[in-house]
Formats: sequence, C-alpha cells, structure tokens
Amino acid sequence: MAIVAQRNLKSNSNDSVWWFNWTDTSIDYNNQWPFNWSAQFNASWDKVTVANNSAFNITTWSILMRVNTSLSWSYAYLMCKNNNNPTNDNFFYAIWPVSNNGKPSFYNWARRTANTAINDSKWHLVAIWATTWTSDFWLDGKLDATVAYNLFIATWTASSLYIWHRDVDSRNLNWFISRARFYNHKIVASEVKNEYALWKWFYSW
Repeated sequence: MAIVAQRNLKSNSNDSVWWFNWTDTSIDYNNQWPFNWSAQFNASWDKVTVANNSAFNITTWSILMRVNTSLSWSYAYLMCKNNNNPTNDNFFYAIWPVSNNGKPSFYNWARRTANTAINDSKWHLVAIWATTWTSDFWLDGKLDATVAYNLFIATWTASSLYIWHRDVDSRNLNWFISRARFYNHKIVASEVKNEYALWKWFYSW
C-alpha cells in the first residue's frame, strides 16, 4: 500500500512522490507560498493530463484533493478517467451546482453523491475511498457519505487520467486545486483525519 502519485500544484504538475509527471494545458499558478499556492482552472480548455500507466490501472483506490470553488452553474470536474474519448468515460469525479447543489458526485455508469456542498469559496479537503463493496465520501476530515457501490471496480482500465477537464462538456471555471494525492489502497479514517489536521494548521484555514 502506498501513495501512487502526488501533485503539489505549486508551480507545475510534476509528481513529488514518484516519476509520473503530468502535462499542463493553460494552467495558471497562484504562488502564494506557503499557504494558498494552487493551480487555477479558469477556462474550458484548462487541464492536467497524465498518460496511461500501469500504476493507475487498479481497482482499490483513494483520492484526496484540496480544492476551492465558488462555481454556481455548469459542471466542474475534479478528475476524469478517459476524458470521454473515444466513446465514454470510465468514470469522473465532479460537482453540479445546479442539479446536485454543489455536492461532490462520482459517476461510474451510476451516479453517487455526497451530502455536503463545497462551492462556498472556501478551501476543502475532499476524498473518496473505494473497495470491493462500498465507497466513502470524506469532507474536511469527516465522513460525509457512504454508498454501497464500488466506484472504481472493473473500470480503472488503460486510458489517460485528467484533472479538471472533460471534452464532452468542458465547462470548468473558477476552481483551484493545491494538492492532489492518489493512493492504491483504501486509506483508514485516521489517515484522512490526520491529513486534515495537518493541512488546517499548515495552510491556516
């Protein structure tokens, strides 16, 4: 069990843990080190891309991101596997302020939605954990929702992974990410709680 990749998104999208460096497209960086450095996604073509790698083709996974948005319309994608190319996404993680009231939502041939909205112009630590039978949404160190559905199983296949972009309706405005971390296991509650406590202290939330 390990951290598969980590993007600090301070001045580029390079992997700070391994060597899976990503590619920026039209990304602006807000370098307010040490507190609020982040990648800014403010146009429909902005994205960060990683080519397919076997390290990402796994079925038990965890995703943890620090995000900020005030989006009140359209869609916004935290991440997307396959980018709707050539036919359909394997899955995506996003919010829909209109239909889902700004709550994080995950789609994998069925939609699952968290309970709490995050489009309030504040920084949030969001996470999804998935194993064979259940998936958990975490928000700011607390369990927000549990769904009896594996969001990743049988769909984490060979295709590129994207942050903040989906070609089919790429309307991704007014978002920031300062950290994106990917695990190859379901992290336990103490891990995400400790991460939130550390980040809250470090970033002065």
